[in-house]
Amino acid sequence: MWLGHPAHNSELRVFRQIPNLLSVSRIPGSLALLILFDPRVPASIWISCLLTAAIITTDFLDGNFARKYALESKLGYLLDGLGDRAFHVTIYLILLISGVISLVLAWALIFREVSQYAVRLADVDWHKTQSKLDRAVTRSYATAVQVIFACETL
Repeated sequence: MWLGHPAHNSELRVFRQIPNLLSVSRIPGSLALLILFDPRVPASIWISCLLTAAIITTDFLDGNFARKYALESKLGYLLDGLGDRAFHVTIYLILLISGVISLVLAWALIFREVSQYAVRLADVDWHKTQSKLDRAVTRSYATAVQVIFACETL
């Protein structure tokens, strides 16, 4: 196919949207996790674990894919944040429903998510003030905490 071919252009448009699609997929994935999770049903626990792993994988892949192929955008940055918030709030609600955390703690954690996203919207470049090592450590810590919280409820 030559570069000006219409099929090539549509394939390129789809390719450019892969990071955004990965980010957005965390929203319905998180809702599905919340709906499907039932600690009394072993099959539900396995499905929830697999869904949690898939959601965490999309979080890892979207940014790496965008950076690798120079597809970073403000929209992608915002969608990534929405996907993250959807997953985090889902985990907090599952912890609340399971009796692992109190209503007040769940509220505080959800409020933290809303506040963090507000900062993200107010200053798109706030994360760039951190070194790469600091960002990697923070992201690793956040992912570990999410996995621990998710597994604790199971």
